[in-house]
Amino acid sequence: MAKDIPGLPAEFYSKYLKPAYTNADYLEFLINDILDYTEITFRDDLRLVFEEVNIRNLLQEIDDLLHMKAAMRKIALLLEIDPDTPETIWTDPRRLKQILFNLSGNALKFTLKGHVKLCLSPV
Repeated sequence: MAKDIPGLPAEFYSKYLKPAYTNADYLEFLINDILDYTEITFRDDLRLVFEEVNIRNLLQEIDDLLHMKAAMRKIALLLEIDPDTPETIWTDPRRLKQILFNLSGNALKFTLKGHVKLCLSPV
């Protein structure tokens, strides 16, 4: 609701609201990880739901979620998307996002200086 306030300064949005949205998304990832672990543990399976996904947007979401974490660690987070990469792929978007988020998050966690680069290119 706060983002819809007329006349809200852009600085307020970038300084307070965007980090709040980012952290809420990060919290959602953690909760989903716990739910997935519980599902695997008690049901011995994991359901996949395949659909058409804009892979470029998905990678951009990962970049947006981890950008603040990278800035706090003083590590550059780079995003490189090959122009020949198709717009969409068929996959389970939740699982793919979870995998890419965890891999990228671990890369940030174990990088002491320099940068982490997320690259997307066709095979």
